[in-house]
Amino acid sequence: MQSSETQSLLIALPAPADSLALSLSPPAEDHTAQLRLLQRFLTPATTFLELCEDDYSLALTIAEQVKRTYAALDISSIPGMGQRLPEKFHLALAHRANVPVPSSCIDVAYTKCRLDLLRPGEVLDLLAEVYRALAPRGTFLCMAVNRLLSPQDQPAARTTYTIAELRAMLRKVGFRQVTQYVRWRDTYAALPSSVLRLFEAIVGALTPKRRVQACRSSIVRAALDIRFAARK
Repeated sequence: MQSSETQSLLIALPAPADSLALSLSPPAEDHTAQLRLLQRFLTPATTFLELCEDDYSLALTIAEQVKRTYAALDISSIPGMGQRLPEKFHLALAHRANVPVPSSCIDVAYTKCRLDLLRPGEVLDLLAEVYRALAPRGTFLCMAVNRLLSPQDQPAARTTYTIAELRAMLRKVGFRQVTQYVRWRDTYAALPSSVLRLFEAIVGALTPKRRVQACRSSIVRAALDIRFAARK
């Protein structure tokens, strides 16, 4: 595939009428929470892409339940040799701002941390690449660090966002519908982004001291966590 077609990192696919109940065994560390959100977007006919750094165990778990799975690893992360992988599971090494899959071939794309690791100037290009890789009506699922919740000593190499900023970037590259999911205990609920952006604006307007105090609340933290599903 040409290099011009290998530069994206998000997830995309429309939520199907009949969602797939994923097996949560054996989950690695925090896989259970991620699968609870992902499972409503997956069916046995899904082609799934995860943009990860060096751990593709989540994608490997999902590979047993869907039609085809791609795990795009940072080229600096070389997976261990000798592991037997399912026939429908594909590992690809690429620069972390690239998505090494053909255009319009992915139903659901997902990333937990890739956006946070890219330089600000790379993010829009990456989102555009994810959009390219998605099939029509595909859905992109992503998580990102909210600036209001991140520590003040956040490393300079780490990119942080507000809900309003990341939503605007997704819309700018062409995503037509952006929904935010809020996690409360073991349940995910879709809430209007307008409500959450207003809530974020109120918290952002607080003095630094009051903001720190507010962000200690589990309710506030749940509302400010960024978990987007963007529909192509």
